[in-house]
Amino acid sequence: MNSIFDKNKKNDCIFCNYNSLPKSFLFLPKKNASAWGCLDINPTSKGHSLVITNKHHKSIDTISGEEWKGIGKLVREYTLLLKRKFSTIKGFNYVINSGKEAYQQIEHFHLHIIPKYKKNEGYILTIRQKAQEKKNLLKTYKELCNSLNKKKE
Repeated sequence: MNSIFDKNKKNDCIFCNYNSLPKSFLFLPKKNASAWGCLDINPTSKGHSLVITNKHHKSIDTISGEEWKGIGKLVREYTLLLKRKFSTIKGFNYVINSGKEAYQQIEHFHLHIIPKYKKNEGYILTIRQKAQEKKNLLKTYKELCNSLNKKKE
């Protein structure tokens, strides 16, 4: 897997072509061996930021434990920075969209840090519970536990 900082990239992923990103990208000052950050160019609130992996990962399942440590460290640093600079923040949404059905627009892993100033402004999550899924909750639980137990053997 290529790092975004490699000069000889051969894909057209916007996040992989770090050095060619448009000037409209406002890079956040810290980066590490796992990830870098920028302000979202289509923000839902003031300070809406992205943490983006250095290596090209389409989804969460190919990211190593070591990379997760770096991603987590950067998420924490940006969260603390936002809280320090914008004292009216009341909370945060941390969002990962994975796959087209989940509205992932760029197929390169990135995590949104979305400051919340008021409950019903900015990023709003609407959950539509399905009665059938609630009825099947115990069945789903057993299927998952059985699968995990088989892995251990």
